[in-house]
Amino acid sequence: MFYHSLIREEIDANRISLSDQSLVPPEQSVSNAIETLHSFKILRDCEVEKLLKKSAKKSCELDPIPSSVLHGSTEVLLPVITKIVNASLTLSHFPNEWKEAIVKPIMKKGTKDLFNYKNLRPVNNLQFLSKIIERAVFDQLYSHINSNNLFAALQS
Repeated sequence: MFYHSLIREEIDANRISLSDQSLVPPEQSVSNAIETLHSFKILRDCEVEKLLKKSAKKSCELDPIPSSVLHGSTEVLLPVITKIVNASLTLSHFPNEWKEAIVKPIMKKGTKDLFNYKNLRPVNNLQFLSKIIERAVFDQLYSHINSNNLFAALQS
């Protein structure tokens, strides 16, 4: 039994007023059973290439090579990048080095007092490859959540 089904069963329907009845989702039928996400799917070169093309061309000081060089050498580096992405997905491992960021304070719009730290907002600059893997995970999770109707109806 799924967790959301257990929660629904614990709700005392008698305490819900008639105006609130529309907020309770109907029971899920067997034909709409939720598929469990056991692992991430392996990406093909063309899928990783799409991620690279969609990504911003910004570089980070932590990148081993500038992203402009990487984008210019995609045909040569694509098999290696695909192996790195797939290794991270299959091993469920995201290296600690890719979790490091360069944090730069940026002035908030409309502020002029540079010496008041409340007028600054931090901007994290992450390594290019970490953002590619992050996007690969996001795309697969979003697709799974969306196809199984797991988004809460009243989620903001």
